[in-house]
Amino acid sequence: MANLQDYVIWRGDLSFAERPLTELDNLVLCQLSYIDMSSVFPHGEVIALRDVVQALLDRGGIRTLVADGEEKHDEYEEFARAAAASRRFGSLLMTNYEDILDPQQQIQFSAVTFRISRDTAFIAFRGTDDSLVGWKEDFMLSFEKIPAQEQALSYLMRVMQPDLRYYIGGHSKGANLALYASCLLPKEQFGQLLHVYVNDGPGLCPDVLDTSVIERIDPITTKIVPEYDVIGKIFEMPITDNRIVRSNARGVLQHGILTWQLRDAGLDLVSSNAPGSMWIGQVLDQWIGGVSNVEDRKTFVNDLFDTIGACGITNFNELSGVGPDGLERMLGTVSHISPVTLDVARALPVAAVTGQRSQDTWTYRLTNLLKNSVLTRALLLIVSGLCAMLIPNELLPLSIAIGMTAFAAFELVYTFRRLKALHWDLKAMQAQAFICLASIAIYLMILIKDGALMLLSNAIFGTLFLLMAYHIADRIKGQKRHSFRFFWSIAEAVLLTLMAIFILIAPSGAVGGFTFGTGIVCFADGILHLADAISQRRRGRPAE
Repeated sequence: MANLQDYVIWRGDLSFAERPLTELDNLVLCQLSYIDMSSVFPHGEVIALRDVVQALLDRGGIRTLVADGEEKHDEYEEFARAAAASRRFGSLLMTNYEDILDPQQQIQFSAVTFRISRDTAFIAFRGTDDSLVGWKEDFMLSFEKIPAQEQALSYLMRVMQPDLRYYIGGHSKGANLALYASCLLPKEQFGQLLHVYVNDGPGLCPDVLDTSVIERIDPITTKIVPEYDVIGKIFEMPITDNRIVRSNARGVLQHGILTWQLRDAGLDLVSSNAPGSMWIGQVLDQWIGGVSNVEDRKTFVNDLFDTIGACGITNFNELSGVGPDGLERMLGTVSHISPVTLDVARALPVAAVTGQRSQDTWTYRLTNLLKNSVLTRALLLIVSGLCAMLIPNELLPLSIAIGMTAFAAFELVYTFRRLKALHWDLKAMQAQAFICLASIAIYLMILIKDGALMLLSNAIFGTLFLLMAYHIADRIKGQKRHSFRFFWSIAEAVLLTLMAIFILIAPSGAVGGFTFGTGIVCFADGILHLADAISQRRRGRPAE
């Protein structure tokens, strides 16, 4: 199958006067906008594409600013060479090149104007490069207008000349910038737009901007996404001219423009997106929608990128070179992330498994109750501790088996109902069907294979103890030094850690005794919580 480079070679001998700009030319120019031209592009000057490419080659090579730019360096450089050598693209004059990367202002922005003819031009906005700043801006789209959006609007208002008509385009975040800036152009300049190309980019967050502005540009807008579309599903906009193109890549790698396939000098279109990408899109919608407070989204994004940046890198290509010191700093940052971030992170697997927003699930409501009521938490710990101490060891495997049975039954019923609602479209439910089959397989394994149930029991209790120890250790930071609660928490954390280590390496029959030990710890912790709640209420203060 042919791709965009083949198009450049096949149609590169035709000028824009002989063959007007098409959707494929839009893709070529958007791909070229990823080239780092900052070292050879004089400020305010006009320079032909072939001269830019030659100047870069003379300086040692062409750097394409995408996440896989180093991995696919030769492929991207070959594409740039082919475009520069063609009659159609090589003679295009480029002007108003801007490239801004400012970690302090949290902005990554780049745009360039291609002169197509005497009276038309194409403005291309670069998408996300390989910098942490650029990727953080992508996440920031979910809670605020990002600096790059404002810069894109400013760019159009500054560079558009009254005697020219314009095509606007972009890929990835660049598509979002093209969408945002075109929607908000003043009336006089809006009338100069010929067409807007949105190439696999996220839409506009409805919590940040009134998305009805899309109606203004819908008649002159074309949206192009790959078959396995993930990025374009984020805040998806209702654009009428929506095209889905076949790709020769797998999964999310279809995001790359050069993987998109052509047929008969046009895009090789398909009728619908891949089921897997549709499922991911639904999960992301439920996850983002489930975090209704935009401030919580902001906290999550800041913590996430503070953690990644703690190892001293500035772009994702440097991740492979992170040493032990960098990993240690990352882990140190993780230990200080906010509870809000943990809640947001937990909401993702909830959305993936249940298909619901986290706050719509009974587990979320129960967790919220436990967080906000010390008395409820204390009583639950006391009851749990008593149950763990009183349940005979022989009933423990049975309890776990019943729990696994309930989970497998829930997955089976839930998957069946979803399949029925989707008219038995197995492809659309591929991921959920896998989860269901995996739970059934584990259930059958513990029924048939000797020792499997006890092995699973050890793993469950060992992991549970480690999680409890971590939670208690994290709680120590907010307690007064040298208080009874402070020393009790340290003792609890150490005891649970030792129990977890032992049970994970212990023989299969060792779970029962540790169940009793867990019961004692939970019961004592519940009593302590209860005493603390009563003491705080007597002092007229809410329990912490």
